[in-house]
Amino acid sequence: MKAAETSHHFFKSLDGTELHYLRVMPEKKRGVLLLIHGLAEHSGRYRFFCDYFAKQGWAIYLLDQRGHGHSPGLRGHVDRLEDLVDDLAEFVNHVASQEREQALFLVAHSFGGQIAVNYLARKTKVLCGAVLSSPNLRLAMKISLLKRLFAHALVRCLPTLQLPNDVDAGLLSHDPQIARDYLEDPLVGHKITLKMGTEILNNLKDVMSLAPQIKTPCFIVHGEGDRIISAEGSREFFQHLTVRDRTLKIYPGYLHETFNEVGKEKVFADIRTWLEERLPK
Repeated sequence: MKAAETSHHFFKSLDGTELHYLRVMPEKKRGVLLLIHGLAEHSGRYRFFCDYFAKQGWAIYLLDQRGHGHSPGLRGHVDRLEDLVDDLAEFVNHVASQEREQALFLVAHSFGGQIAVNYLARKTKVLCGAVLSSPNLRLAMKISLLKRLFAHALVRCLPTLQLPNDVDAGLLSHDPQIARDYLEDPLVGHKITLKMGTEILNNLKDVMSLAPQIKTPCFIVHGEGDRIISAEGSREFFQHLTVRDRTLKIYPGYLHETFNEVGKEKVFADIRTWLEERLPK
């Protein structure tokens, strides 16, 4: 079988910003996956996921969110969280226009999962399903009261002031190479702005209430050992979902990055089965 071809592209979002995405195209397609990454990372960190699913015949479109990867914008900053939700909506529409005959599924990790939940609550009818990997619905890592008060006091006058995002690379995966690659990757950011941080935290106050609005079939995967984003948040969100087609899988011992974890093949196989069962007949 011919190897999948990877190429770089841009599309125009609502405000005219040209956002970057990777496209991984297998020789023969059975469906399309649209992937949105987490905070301060980028589309190029999903090579294991792409290698696995491209070999199964899935085309994969991977968005670099604004301020991330090869997309423009101040690193780790957003004026409004809704801007990222709008970007995702435009990305889905863009890919749908390119893949009119294919079934589309959204795959979102961590902070990307938080953006995806806000998008799915808009009751999109374009997607056949959504996979949420360790979605940011409740933090497990602690943010000090001092940092919260500091951000609240200064965000209006210094919205672009950058602070460390406090992500411990050692908590991403049991594979030590993942941490080394993360720390050495020039496209990985290690700071976010006050505005980005407050937008994330403010949205977390309401994100659980969005669950009943989602009508898209959902598969949530989360590592029980995740100390960055709480697996309990995924459990609670799952309980609030009212869509009939919903599945939750918690993986004992797995850390935050289920797609880069030791044993990721099990996660990939479960996702593959879930996707194949929802392909149009």
